Amino acid sequence: MKSEARKKFIDIVVNVTLLVLLFLPQSNIQYVFFVGVMAMCVWSNWRNVHIDWLKASIVLSLLVTFLVNASTNADGYGMSTKSVIRCVMIMLMLVFFPFLKAHKIYPATIYIAIIYLLFSQLCYFFHLTPFWMYYDTMYPYNGEIYSYTSAYLSKQYLNFMVRFGGLYHNPNQCARAYTFLLAILLIEWPNLGKGVWKKVLLALLFFGVLLTGSRTGLLAFLVMTAFYYYKNNDSANKVRNVAIMAVVGLVLLYVYSNIEIRSVKLSEGVDNSFGSKVGFLMDYLSEETSWLYVLFGHFNMDPGNVAHYIPFGTMDSEWGFAVFGYGFVFLALMLLYYFFIMRQFNGNYVMLNFCFIWAISGTILFSFSASMVFLFILSIYLNNMRAEQSRLLKETKEI
Repeated sequence: MKSEARKKFIDIVVNVTLLVLLFLPQSNIQYVFFVGVMAMCVWSNWRNVHIDWLKASIVLSLLVTFLVNASTNADGYGMSTKSVIRCVMIMLMLVFFPFLKAHKIYPATIYIAIIYLLFSQLCYFFHLTPFWMYYDTMYPYNGEIYSYTSAYLSKQYLNFMVRFGGLYHNPNQCARAYTFLLAILLIEWPNLGKGVWKKVLLALLFFGVLLTGSRTGLLAFLVMTAFYYYKNNDSANKVRNVAIMAVVGLVLLYVYSNIEIRSVKLSEGVDNSFGSKVGFLMDYLSEETSWLYVLFGHFNMDPGNVAHYIPFGTMDSEWGFAVFGYGFVFLALMLLYYFFIMRQFNGNYVMLNFCFIWAISGTILFSFSASMVFLFILSIYLNNMRAEQSRLLKETKEI
């Protein structure tokens, strides 16, 4: 009885921690909290760590990157406290993954997360001043893009050409969070009962994605929901239904693109967003003269250091950051690592694999908050899946 109560208490702590990881304001406190959570996870999961050749290679690659830059950093660029902390956190997350045991994600956690995030967008969308001021105070924007500021949003009332990032300010970060939450929602779908509430919640999440204006977020939502429907529907007409859904989706995309809703202008996104990322990478490689940096990177990915080497752009992508920060050696190991993680998930848990789409158009691992949130979720569900498989195997043997 005590063990059940203890397990329930730990599950509650894990659920609260997930919410805090998602919504803790960006500040020094956030970094301290994330490091503290990672330290607790490492301490509690120390005996379950399995170090394989891939994890060992990643550690060795990062150590070589550090040593190369520490020994060649004569001009003062490349090393900073933040870059060291980032490298250590990435190393710990990858080496100790999965760093959480199996835990239950409560429906209340999903409801709170989606509603809180959507409400933060609606406050700007409808200009709800008291709540808008709360989010502005709790989540101040420190970036340089004016269209993400509350001053800009307040002047663009009910304008669909505006992208609403809510408490994240950056709409792509907001859409990425929605993708993580959608994966959780679809995995937990059978546990949410048969009521209409979960369908309403899915519709609210879709509306939130539309408000972000994120092409990647919209694409992820459409693909994930269609795949889930196909995989979990026993109807003989499910292929026809998915085909109809695809046609309707394409028609909606065409109509929306004609009325200038940015989130569905996918072809423009490929040309302008993805194309520019590839262009910046190509420009960097054409300018870089040292094979050591090409193989092992410049270690520090802070904007000032990137601007020193790339005055004409930014490495705003997973593979761009990987090449610039830790080199092609780390990029190859990282892609292999992602592949081995993705191949482990099956059943409804495969929904998590679709979240890796953000490693193509944006970044997961090189975002301090997103990496912690995503690997936190992956750790929970990987061990949940293993626990289910172990239980089914045990029941089969008993029969």
